[in-house]
Amino acid sequence: MCGIVGVFEPKGFASSSDIEARVRRAADAAAYRGPDASGYFALPKEGIAFGHRRLSILDLEVRSNQPMSSADGDILLTYNGEIYNFRELRSALEGEGAVFRTKSDTEVLIEGYRAWGLTELLKRSVGMFAFALFDKKERLLYLARDRAGQKPLFYSRLSSGGIVFGSEIRSILILKPEARALDPAGLDAYLSLKMTPSPRTLFKGVQKLPPGHF
Repeated sequence: MCGIVGVFEPKGFASSSDIEARVRRAADAAAYRGPDASGYFALPKEGIAFGHRRLSILDLEVRSNQPMSSADGDILLTYNGEIYNFRELRSALEGEGAVFRTKSDTEVLIEGYRAWGLTELLKRSVGMFAFALFDKKERLLYLARDRAGQKPLFYSRLSSGGIVFGSEIRSILILKPEARALDPAGLDAYLSLKMTPSPRTLFKGVQKLPPGHF
């Protein structure tokens, strides 16, 4: 497993160093999810910052560390999971002219989005995953989760119109401490069902992306 975290502020960031430090702390709070490598970046003008903690499974080289961008820098991805049919998807993409720099399934998601768009990419992808993909040209952030919900993905909306997200609620609370307030309905569900159905969590300010949604 890996850990992902990020912030999107549509109006941009005042300082890249400040937001990167915050995202670093949030990602490191889930360091146990990815002890092999860590990566962080922030684009102040675009208002996007990603963090990643990596557990290396496929393509163990540094070239596959995350967050990862497309060769032209237009698509940015932070991803947790495994695409079981990534070799099949890679072959199809190469047949359409895609050129790969790594042997990872991460890059297959990036090139698949470029070639097919998000909806078609998700239809074709078989696996367990949670990812955040930022399209720099369109200034769009997508969050997506696998059909069975094997990989977690939480988010919280900001009063500015932005959003914070992560694999762990503890990471969300570092980026948005005020989200810590208890959700009585979430607690009632947990005490009754031993779980909190999506999109609720135990925290009023934190939601859970349902399985099979983006």
